Amino acid sequence: MSAEPLLGPQGRGRLEAVLRKALEETKSLEENIQKALVALEALEQEDRALGLLYASIPRLGHKVLEEILLEIQPRLVALCHPLQEVLEEVSAGRGEGGA
Repeated sequence: MSAEPLLGPQGRGRLEAVLRKALEETKSLEENIQKALVALEALEQEDRALGLLYASIPRLGHKVLEEILLEIQPRLVALCHPLQEVLEEVSAGRGEGGA
């Protein structure tokens, strides 16, 4: 078993920057994700109350949920991509200064 560092100083700096940005973004996204869950729960209650007869009728709640999800989706993708790149480098041992 090797005792070589997984990442050198530059690799650790990049990882730290990506993790800090991810933490900031997830804090920002948390409120929107909570809104989506509340909207989804409201829709489920509405569907149960109205029954299947009205389930296919477009309602404002569906539009609200769609708008929230459309706002969240690109932010989640943008958040995940740099984090995934750095983590793949680390797991492959390709991080700067790594084994």
